[in-house]
Amino acid sequence: MKVSSTYEKACQEQILRRFLSLPNLQFTSARRVLDDTSGIYGLESSKRYNAHEYLLQDPYPCSFRIVSSLLITDWTIPHSDLEEINAAGHRLHTFAITVGERSRWVMVFNLDNLKRKTREKAGKAISVPSLLEVYYHNAEDGQVYKGEWTNRKERAKLVYVPETDDWYFTWPLVALVAFGVLNEKHWYENVDGVVKNR
Repeated sequence: MKVSSTYEKACQEQILRRFLSLPNLQFTSARRVLDDTSGIYGLESSKRYNAHEYLLQDPYPCSFRIVSSLLITDWTIPHSDLEEINAAGHRLHTFAITVGERSRWVMVFNLDNLKRKTREKAGKAISVPSLLEVYYHNAEDGQVYKGEWTNRKERAKLVYVPETDDWYFTWPLVALVAFGVLNEKHWYENVDGVVKNR
């Protein structure tokens, strides 16, 4: 049975409203901490990449819309901004979505790859998936969920629009659901159909 577009849109609006109502929701750039990280989340250091090893830096607008099965930013990143970061010697650019005080999803992009693809496909729209995604979620049941998001078909992406020379950030809803932050009932209450933080 095919789901009606009206019902699908209503579900998407509910997901978006709940996502944007998460406590202390932040969308920022981030950098990896190379020294001892035990003081950040009270966790032990590890040789593997972990979400708690990244420190938040410059904030981006936490403004999204849903198109099909993707969260897409309502704003763009000028291509010149990423070029400037790359020219300064940075090969990677990291985004972090943080909820509350102890839950974070980190997405790392290879700027060299972005540069190469825009040259190879000059004047064309392109989509570049993240190089690495790691997450950490301290759930209300006391369980800690952390690891690497290995679903390569459902990665965050930067999408280039040649007409405006801008990039959009996109994040699959399946990753948001897997993050688990939408399941925390103590963060919400329903008031006249509006989801709010407690």
